[in-house]
Amino acid sequence: MHFVLFKVQGQLNITKRQVCYFIVYVNDAVELFVEEIRRDEEFWTTKMLPKLTKFYRDCIAPEIVRNNIAKGKRCVDPPYIQEAIASKTKRKNTKNKSDE
Repeated sequence: MHFVLFKVQGQLNITKRQVCYFIVYVNDAVELFVEEIRRDEEFWTTKMLPKLTKFYRDCIAPEIVRNNIAKGKRCVDPPYIQEAIASKTKRKNTKNKSDE
């Protein structure tokens, strides 16, 4: 599923709407793209909500308690996020070296 559809499904579920019209306009020479997207409860409960809940529990709630931003400190990422960032950086660096 395209990353924009994650956003649309999130907005549909948060606003409790059943349908959304996803419209893309490029310019007058290209036909307007319109797609009706229906709320997908299964996708929301199995794919999105668990990740959003984990992100809130592991990242947002601790920062609310620590109040690091108000103290001029950086947010503290949990280990799995630090590992994902390091892995992405490594892949990017490897790709850049192979492009040279």
